[in-house]
Amino acid sequence: MLSKYTTQLLLCMLPLLMGFAFLSPQYPPPASESEQALRGAWTMVQKDGVSNDELAIQMVKILSDGHFMFAFYNSETQQFFSAGGGTYSYANGQYTENIDFHTIDPALAGTSVTFSCKLDGDKWVHQGNTNGTPINEIFQRVDKGSGSDLSGTWKQEFNVDAAGKRLKLKKHHKKLKILSGTRFQWVEYNSKKGKFISCGGGTYTLANQAYEEKLEFFSTDSTQVGKAFQFECKQAGDEWIHKEKALRGAKPLGVDEVWSRSDW
Repeated sequence: MLSKYTTQLLLCMLPLLMGFAFLSPQYPPPASESEQALRGAWTMVQKDGVSNDELAIQMVKILSDGHFMFAFYNSETQQFFSAGGGTYSYANGQYTENIDFHTIDPALAGTSVTFSCKLDGDKWVHQGNTNGTPINEIFQRVDKGSGSDLSGTWKQEFNVDAAGKRLKLKKHHKKLKILSGTRFQWVEYNSKKGKFISCGGGTYTLANQAYEEKLEFFSTDSTQVGKAFQFECKQAGDEWIHKEKALRGAKPLGVDEVWSRSDW
């Protein structure tokens, strides 16, 4: 049983302890109701009244923790068309994207575009315009962005050399990755010059410490599309150690990286 003095001391400290808990950063941050509504992976099923099958193009968009990435590609022909990403907000039927990078038009970085947004179950109707060009898209939900310990946004902090030494990325070299419950996309670009370097994405699985990615698009090496790559996956707090395993018959990507959960 606690002494009377100890009980009084704990009661006095309780507000202070609660204050520390309130001030402690959380990751992922508590999601708003609107962010939860859009969180996850989506695939475009119709653009400007034309179905994906007729367009012979795929478009996947992943949203998590207030960030998004999208990519247009054709996995059958291994052709990559474009990608972009940044932060977003959604409220009262209005969806706004704040663009951090865009592979076709780097000048869009730092700009924002707002669309009318209607959710109907697992269908998302998305209407607006970019630079005067009307955009009318319909998306179908792939997943709700949950069910995986890796769901969220990540920033690469280090490469690891053969001796195990951590080498920090150059100041303006950004490598970011966003994961839903089943899909991933990453991008490399120069945040100062707005220069796009590369990007890729597809589906992933995670079991124990085994992480596997299957590429559906890769901007700089289309010969890798359709292949699966396995990695050793270790998580310690908000740090993710991501090291490729050698696979027979697959060209190694030479990946040995350290990532951290990030708000970009």
